[in-house]
Amino acid sequence: MTPDREQSGAERVWILDIDGTLMPTESLDNRCYWQAVHDCVGGAPGTLSLERFTHVTDSGILDEWMRQRYGRPPLPAEVSAVRERFLQLLDDTFAREPESFTATPGLFDWIDRKLGATPESIAIATGGWSHTALFKLRCAGLDRYALPLATSDDCVSRTGIMETARSRLAGTDADAGPTTYIGDGLWDLAASRELGWSFIGIARGSAADRLRAAGAESVLPDFHALTAQLETRLVGIDPVAHATS
Repeated sequence: MTPDREQSGAERVWILDIDGTLMPTESLDNRCYWQAVHDCVGGAPGTLSLERFTHVTDSGILDEWMRQRYGRPPLPAEVSAVRERFLQLLDDTFAREPESFTATPGLFDWIDRKLGATPESIAIATGGWSHTALFKLRCAGLDRYALPLATSDDCVSRTGIMETARSRLAGTDADAGPTTYIGDGLWDLAASRELGWSFIGIARGSAADRLRAAGAESVLPDFHALTAQLETRLVGIDPVAHATS
């Protein structure tokens, strides 16, 4: 039995976050996002903690913040302006510090192994908008895989985005398998619990400590560690809803 195969014989499906998981862009992404909001709408602070928002997605955050500050949702023209400025700021950041968009150690090898064993078993679900997500994947060289992608353009909620990513694997051989989400944030863990999915954290330092304190059972520093663990035993089989029981 391969490490990804369940007792039933179904292959595991893997849904991946981007920022902080596939590449170390979580801080710069937050910084550029709020700079774009400030430049296009005004009134935004340097950054805000993502944990204060109901939906930790680009669409959800902007809508909630605008309602709190101005008592209304953002106008379509405002959303378009923020999106354009956000991408410009990310592009400027990449020009200055391309190493910040480097794929997490071991990621390419892990993806190659998974796709080699079970094609179409991986999709990406990010709270970011599609245009910035695709930009970051190109910067990291991950666009070569053309993995199914769901973003904040598809749904406001993170669970909705994750389910959309999962549905884009529908009809494949992997479709019958159980699902694991790989992320780095508390909102990733919470969404996995809500869906009844397994969860594996890719995080270091305080981010890893927060995940463990919240009940995440598998928190690893990178994909080298994940590959090593999967070669010796199954991880993340039980839904994380039972992690604290």
